Order: sequence, then structure tokens, then C-alpha cells
Amino acid sequence: MAFSKKIWLLFAGCLVVWLILCFIQYRLVRNSFRLEERVYIRQIEEKLKEPEYLSDSLDHKVMAELLLYLKNELSSGRRPDLSQFQQRAAKVTVSENIALKSLPGDCCIMEGISHTLQYPQIILYSQEKADTLLSRKSNPLLLTTALQNGSSKKIELGEELKKFSFNIHKNNIGNETPYRLEVIMQSLVYAKHWDRNIYKRMILTIIDSSVLILAVLTLFFLVFRALLKQKKIADITTSFANNMTHELKTPLASAGVAVKSLRTPEARLDEEWHNELLDQLNDQHNKIRRIMDSVLNSAMDKPWGMPQIKRTSLKVIVDDAEHMVINAGRPFSRTGSDQISIDTDPDLLLGILANLIDNAIKYTQPHTPVNIHYGITSDQFFIAVEDSGKAIPSKYQKYLFQKFFRVPREDGRHIRGLGLGLYLCRMQVTELGGNISYRVNKKGGNTFTIHLPYGKNQTAFS
Repeated sequence: MAFSKKIWLLFAGCLVVWLILCFIQYRLVRNSFRLEERVYIRQIEEKLKEPEYLSDSLDHKVMAELLLYLKNELSSGRRPDLSQFQQRAAKVTVSENIALKSLPGDCCIMEGISHTLQYPQIILYSQEKADTLLSRKSNPLLLTTALQNGSSKKIELGEELKKFSFNIHKNNIGNETPYRLEVIMQSLVYAKHWDRNIYKRMILTIIDSSVLILAVLTLFFLVFRALLKQKKIADITTSFANNMTHELKTPLASAGVAVKSLRTPEARLDEEWHNELLDQLNDQHNKIRRIMDSVLNSAMDKPWGMPQIKRTSLKVIVDDAEHMVINAGRPFSRTGSDQISIDTDPDLLLGILANLIDNAIKYTQPHTPVNIHYGITSDQFFIAVEDSGKAIPSKYQKYLFQKFFRVPREDGRHIRGLGLGLYLCRMQVTELGGNISYRVNKKGGNTFTIHLPYGKNQTAFS
């Protein structure tokens, strides 16, 4: 199974484990909330049983007002309308202090607690005939409704049946009519911000659950980051080994052929051929040395030492670059003034150009030109190497100067290289106090531009 598939399976497994953990923690917090809610309500009920909190004065006043209202209405021959009585009852409750306060030692249990009464059912009996003034199916008669809101928790303290008897002397009737009144009273408590009080009690449980979930998530993240990093290192190592083998195979094979040819009698007798074979052997030796130097330089800090800055004619450097391009069988063009002298390390700058030219030759079609542009802008000197190859996709451009990075080939064709050239170019240009940049040409192709500082002590001759 491919490594990427294993990673995705591991990721899916970890995600499932994390989701299960989140669900378990959610159930734990929810059950803890319900348990704390029961404890909270039980504590309130126990406190309200104490005489310091509730009294019957409110109920007595309301019942007195209700009886007075019923007598007046019945005496006038009208059927009582409790919707009108609701307004009269509200006036009675204004003078009552029905907001309960916490007493010393309550630990704020009674903070935000309000007491109210409601009457869900009122039945008036007259000569064994029942007249339901208020049924349970309709809205109850409420007192202190101003203390209720959507965020309050309603706690029912129970209900009580109250019975009253009275006689009414109606107009134009000599005898009194007996009446009996049955009222069901419910005592309620509304706890304002009750959920906030419960969450305060659960703060440690919530923090512990959150920390556990975040810790597991962080652990999974670190594990996957380490795995991906190891995968990247393994890919780079494998790619480097393959590229190194490919790079060394050709010069070693060519050197082996040259050595075998030198051992033949014909080579010993033909001096011209003998010298040609020696030149080939020397070229292959130089190629192997350059490869090894690139690998060693990438592993060392400033392997080339301190730059040897000296006054250098730009024409000499560009001429050497031109010879490299022409020897590779490519057309060459240059744009810029040859009458420029700069203070730089000529060997280091020429090595940078050699790397850029080598890339321009490797990654373009045969017989396509390589162009060099150079000049001065304000306080900087620039020299650019331009080719007419295929532009590098934008998604790879930010990785161009990283060690061992090579742009994947869409055509599948393998091109020699270790992925160290541009990395070394960036290091060397930085050592010279400049920078290197990349851009895509308007007509296609690639341009790498070296920017170096150009001070007042340097000269340019037009």
C-alpha cells in the first residue's frame, strides 16, 4: 500500500477517535449539567422551606381582593370576568417585595430568585351548580409576571386547593344566595440566569474536558507533522540518491571507456588520439569534481570562504559566460554596456552565472538561444540570464531556491541534476550582498536576475 494511502487511513482513524472522544466528553458535560441542575433545584427548594424566605401575606391579600371582586360582581348580577381582576391583582403585588435575597451563608444560591403565584383553576359553586371561571386549559391567573423572562428557570413548589364560602344578597331578591369558591394555587419560583450559576459550578469539568480534547488534537497534529516531515526527508533522500547515481554514471562510464582506449596499442602509437582521450578523461574528472563540490558546498556553511572582492570588468565575466553557451552549441546574445567595472568576487559571480546557464541549457530545446542582460539601475547592478524554455508553473516558483528541490517534469523525461544549483546560487548571491529573483517572460521562457549593490566607489563608463 502506498505511503500516502496509509497516511490518509491513519488520519481517518485518528479523526474517528477524536470525534468519539468529543462525543464522550459532550455526554459527560451534559450529564454533569443535568446532575448539577437537580442539585441546584433541590437546594433552592430546601431554602424556600425556611420561614425567612416565603410568607403567606401575598396570597392572603390576593384572596381577599378576589372575594371582594366576586361579591361585587355577583351582587350586581354580572358574571365575574377574571381578565379584569388580573389588573386589580397586579396592583396588590406592587407593594410586595417578592424578589428573594440571599441570606448570610447561602453562597449566592438564592441570588436572582423570584417568587410568584399563579391560579390555574377557579370554580364558583352556587346551589350545587359549578361555574368554571378559570380552567386549566386556559391561561392561568398570574401574579408578579414582570419577574418572568425567557432565560428564567421555572421551579414548581407545589399546589394547594383553597376553599371559601360566602353569601350574596342580590338586588330585588330578599334571600341570600350561598356560594362556594374553590381555587387551586400554585407557588412558583423563577431562577434568573440559572444556567450561568450551574456552569459556574461546572467550570472545572468544562476546562478539563476542553483541555483533554485540545491535548489529543495537538498530539495528533504533532504526530502527522512528524510523519509528513519524515516522508519528505525520505523522498528527498531517495531522490538525491537516484539523481546522484544518474549524475555519476555518465562521467564514470565515459572515463572508463577513455581508460580502456588508452591501454590499446593504437592509442599509444597515435599521439593525437592519445591526447584526445586524455582530454576526455580530464573533462569527465572535472564533471565528477563539480558534482562533488556542489554536494559538499551545500552541506557546509560558507564553503567558499570570504568573498575576494576586487575591481572587476564586467566584460571579462560576460565573455566567459558566452564561451560556456557557445561551447554547448547554443546561440548567444548579450545586452548591456561592456564599459562597466564593479567591485565583486569574479570567481564567485562567474560560478553563479555558470549554474544559471547550465540550467538554461538543460531545460530548453536544442539550438534555442540563451541571452544575458546586464546594466545599472539606481544603486544596484543587475545581470539576468534568459532562456526560451517552458515557464515554471506558479505553484513551484516559491520552492525554486530550496535545497534539493527540482521542478517535476510533466513529460516524464529525466534531466540530470541534484537540485542544488539554484540553492547554491542564492547562498552565493547573498554572500555578495545581493539577491536573486525569478520571473516568467512575457513571450514565454524564464529569467533569473542577480541584483548586486552598486556603490559610489564603483564606476561605469558609457
